[in-house]
Amino acid sequence: MTEEVKIQPLTERQNVSYALSGTDDVGRKIEPAGEATNDRLVGIFYVLWLGNDYSDEGEPYFDGIYDISKMDFNTVFSGSGSPFLKHHFYAEPLFGYYNMQDYWVVERHVQMFIAAGIDFLGIDATNNNIYKGPLTILLEILEKYRLEGYKVPKIMFLTNTNSHERVQQLYDFIYKDNRYQELWFTDTDEGRNPDGKPWLTMRSEQQVYLPKAVRDKFYFRDSQWPNEPFKDNGFPWIEYERPQPVHNGVISVSVAQNSGMHMSNSVQFKESPNDIDYYNQNWGRGYTTEGKNNEELIDEGANFQEQWDVAIQSQDARIAFILEWNEWAALKLATEVVGIGNTVVFFDCVTPEFSRDIEPISGFFGDNYYMQMIKNIREFKGQSGSGISVETVALQADKISENWNVVQSGVADFAGQKTRDFINCDGSGRYQNTTKRNDIVEVRVAQDNSNYYFLLTANEEITVADGSEWMNLWLKTSESTDGYDFVINRSRENGKASVEKLVGGNGETVGDAEYIVNGKYIQFTVTKLLLGAPASFELKATDNVDLLADVMSLYTTGDSAPYGRLNYLFTK
Repeated sequence: MTEEVKIQPLTERQNVSYALSGTDDVGRKIEPAGEATNDRLVGIFYVLWLGNDYSDEGEPYFDGIYDISKMDFNTVFSGSGSPFLKHHFYAEPLFGYYNMQDYWVVERHVQMFIAAGIDFLGIDATNNNIYKGPLTILLEILEKYRLEGYKVPKIMFLTNTNSHERVQQLYDFIYKDNRYQELWFTDTDEGRNPDGKPWLTMRSEQQVYLPKAVRDKFYFRDSQWPNEPFKDNGFPWIEYERPQPVHNGVISVSVAQNSGMHMSNSVQFKESPNDIDYYNQNWGRGYTTEGKNNEELIDEGANFQEQWDVAIQSQDARIAFILEWNEWAALKLATEVVGIGNTVVFFDCVTPEFSRDIEPISGFFGDNYYMQMIKNIREFKGQSGSGISVETVALQADKISENWNVVQSGVADFAGQKTRDFINCDGSGRYQNTTKRNDIVEVRVAQDNSNYYFLLTANEEITVADGSEWMNLWLKTSESTDGYDFVINRSRENGKASVEKLVGGNGETVGDAEYIVNGKYIQFTVTKLLLGAPASFELKATDNVDLLADVMSLYTTGDSAPYGRLNYLFTK
């Protein structure tokens, strides 16, 4: 019987992004973060209402799955086609047409925010609801990861319609009794908030309707709509001006802009029936300062990048507020359009080109915008790192030694909910996912003169070896943007795991690695020469993921450390 080994878990959680690197689908390289060289902060607009949006009379706005990308044009834009006053998705999110009370989904959002370095969430309460159900789920997850030691995003709320009513609701639900106080966004705003009160935005003229106890609780920024006059103290969520202005240190960075009010005009009347250029009235994902939309620039996020470039180069911007993470749907409405008359409209999103979400999408541009966001957050904050330096320690290939306790060259990975089982946005079906077998919660790397040693720790005892996708290691040892150079353990025999060199997605076995399992630990020992003796390498550990078939399965299937397309960077 193998003696149980006792290895103390890594305690560092705050600097998880310092190890993360990667390359996105258009070849952009993301370097590891380092200590920030300035005091800049980044927030993101976050929506709670998916699957939880109702009219004042209680009628559900999510009633049927209407995905414009999968529907006939005439069905969408006809008064007799799909129903009015129902939400229509512009495309399918990677996690499906989900409900924001789906814990599995919201937890992945939080993990992605932590990895990206998001400092706070600007939660959408601009309409007539604060969405207590989804909000409770979000707060519970943020608090869970905070208590585990991770640097989680703080929370603030944006209010607008009947602003004083929303503020009172939020006060009663969270702030009155100091619930989740450690999650409040309380930045001093360069001395304008000297007492560190929690931030909110609201209509300034409605503050008089609030009781003094409520007014005194918060630090207020003015609700700033893009078609309103500039407010010094405004908190912008989007701008219809290029380059975007700075409001007392806060600048909007948006993926696209509905500068023509109805995003749908740029789609429905792309071929204009008159002399009005409806297509370029709205600034889609491929829009640039050349003054026109360009479909060829959508995948790379040309519009988003221009917004980031302004923010990064600004001498006055200290807080970048990103629009947005997860809107996904808009109500089908009817209104007057200049030069057209009364017609079908969708205000904020209608197609992948004319939409504003960063959360990964099924198909289309995948996770490009998420990766692009990470790259720019690091540049905005002046963060540049070199990854994790591999420590030299005496270890054994045939035994998992407690000498691993002195090894700090590693990263703690998220331990998340193992299965998914929740209704979709309109309750017409359920999403179920039981593909996670081994939840990898830690990766360590050590070396001696001849070998690299890799130790993976799972949350529970590792399952019996099963198939080619069981407990794989993927290594990128070159500067190529074409994926990984080696994969370890797609086959195994007699304590030896295969080492395959990958070329064009095909693997050729070039040697083997010794491996050993002890409870929740698995150790691989690989000679440096077999890997080409790299001075540095990117590393990913996976279980039950066929990433060569679909790299986006890193977000949806099995487990990967780190989560998604990112890797850990290790250096000699």
